Amino acid sequence: MSFTESETALGKKLFEACSFTERPICKESHLATVRDVMRNNIPATITTSDLGLFTDEEEATKKKEIIQGDITIDGTTPLHVICLSFPSDASSDELQVALEMMRELFQWGAGWMLLDEQGQTPGCVAWERSKGGARDSVLASVYNEIVSAGTRSEVFLRRINKSENVEFLSDDEDEEMEVDEEEEEEETGDIQQAIADAIKQAKEAGLEVVVDGESVDEVPELVGHKEGGEEDIKSGKEENEEKEETQKETKEVDLAGSQMDYLKDKLTYTEDNKTLITTQNDGVMMDWEDEIMQKSADLLVSRTDKDSEGPVVLNVGFGLGIIDRYLQEKKPSKHYICEAHPDVLEKMEKDGWMEKPGVTVLVGRWQDTLPELLSQGVYFDGMYYDTFSENYSDLVDFFDHVVGLLAPTGVFSFFNGLGADRQVCYDVYKNVVEVDLQEYGLNVEYQVIKVNKDVTGADGHVWDGIKRRYWVVEDFYLPVCTF
Repeated sequence: MSFTESETALGKKLFEACSFTERPICKESHLATVRDVMRNNIPATITTSDLGLFTDEEEATKKKEIIQGDITIDGTTPLHVICLSFPSDASSDELQVALEMMRELFQWGAGWMLLDEQGQTPGCVAWERSKGGARDSVLASVYNEIVSAGTRSEVFLRRINKSENVEFLSDDEDEEMEVDEEEEEEETGDIQQAIADAIKQAKEAGLEVVVDGESVDEVPELVGHKEGGEEDIKSGKEENEEKEETQKETKEVDLAGSQMDYLKDKLTYTEDNKTLITTQNDGVMMDWEDEIMQKSADLLVSRTDKDSEGPVVLNVGFGLGIIDRYLQEKKPSKHYICEAHPDVLEKMEKDGWMEKPGVTVLVGRWQDTLPELLSQGVYFDGMYYDTFSENYSDLVDFFDHVVGLLAPTGVFSFFNGLGADRQVCYDVYKNVVEVDLQEYGLNVEYQVIKVNKDVTGADGHVWDGIKRRYWVVEDFYLPVCTF
């Protein structure tokens, strides 16, 4: 991103205001500067690297090198600087000004998830500064402002995505679109022919022709160009399909993000049965989750009628079977387990789960097996969701089944690992899920479970051999969802 001399001066002025080098922090100087710069069309996502403000370019490069994986580094934004520079001894009036500065930046498009050179979001920076007993301090207020903005942003984006999927066209509009597409194809053909003629004329005139940075000696074949009434042998569509296939072959599949690929993958249980991993060393389930599963099992039967024959429970996603073992201790009258992966099903059969009294194993994806239970009028006292390779939209789709299958006095919960590789993401999605559950008529409260430092610590040996740590936050918020 490049800027003129005057724009660069405005950008530097913005970063100076956000650095709070001058005290007191007040509306007349700090907030007014932010508003003035924004109204002069300087992007709220401008970074220090855009303005050449790095004091040590080599150090910045080193920081970039420590970022692993497919993380995209955006740079240090004004929001990062506010979170890094806001004084811990600020007065309540100064805090209000800083919060207004942040809101102004958000209104102009500042991003709560942009990463600086150390791979940190503004929220990550604010969280680190507010640690150590200062959770109720002015620094915590700065962090909470980031969480609030992130929640609004994610809820808004989900609404936009929903509305984009609901669009209906009349027959007349549909026909108009088809005509437009045909005209567009004809125009594309004319443009391609014109390009070919221009290249040919240039070559005849002895001029060098450069295509995609390389000199060419002949006219390249054109996609869809007709010559002598015959189309080119290979269409653009076929070429694109070949390119996509080649990319698929060379790029490693993300098993954590593709359910179909995950279900085809070979899973391995470690010898001590403490970890279930994919061929890419993704941790499908690990035994550090034991306490969470124990308390989840307690929760699922907490509202069961004591005069009943026993709770009716459902767990979606067997994994290591930790929660199912705890549920068996509750003497359920009916215990449903939904599992789709063939290797896990093989392990379940080997361990005798298929023959356990009162246990019904639903073989397949929950999307395919649960609708039958809806038609049978089955109701659960407790429902639990803990799958691998599904994303947040899948969880929200599952809420639809919860409404139909959960008893009026029942409890629904799930392994709440949403964004658990960053505290700010975890806090944002804790709020987002509450909004989505309310749309289904479900209330949610959270039980806080402290996670062992062997899991959350920087040197946690628990993650040895695991491709990516899927948990770093200190507290697990166990959802308690009821009508």
